Amino acid sequence: MFHTMTRRRENVGFLLLCTAVVSLVGCAPTEVPGYLGEPTTAGQPLPVNVDEGAEVQAWWAGETLIVTTVGSGSCPVVPVIADVDEDEQTITLTTEILNSSGACTADSTPRTFELDAGRDLDGFTVQVTTG
Repeated sequence: MFHTMTRRRENVGFLLLCTAVVSLVGCAPTEVPGYLGEPTTAGQPLPVNVDEGAEVQAWWAGETLIVTTVGSGSCPVVPVIADVDEDEQTITLTTEILNSSGACTADSTPRTFELDAGRDLDGFTVQVTTG
């Protein structure tokens, strides 16, 4: 009988440990693209038009669009190039909030992204649509 009770305790302990591990893995942060902070050598600034709510700055360096967004450190605003219009010289960025289905911290953290535009961006304007 003693062995049966010990084995039950071991099983319960093992189940509790497994439950804790599964819970922690489910809450583990996803890898966030970009890097924390603002760029130190950003290139030439670009004018930015934002539909609403997002705080975005942009620069170009050759064919690279450098974008800094400000948002929650745990749920950052991530920009994606949706379109590059050569005729209008406009780069359209869409943004999404990463990890938005979970709890987000209430901090305001800059995050910088380097996006390959595939062309020289001198003279372009950045249009940001929030999504």
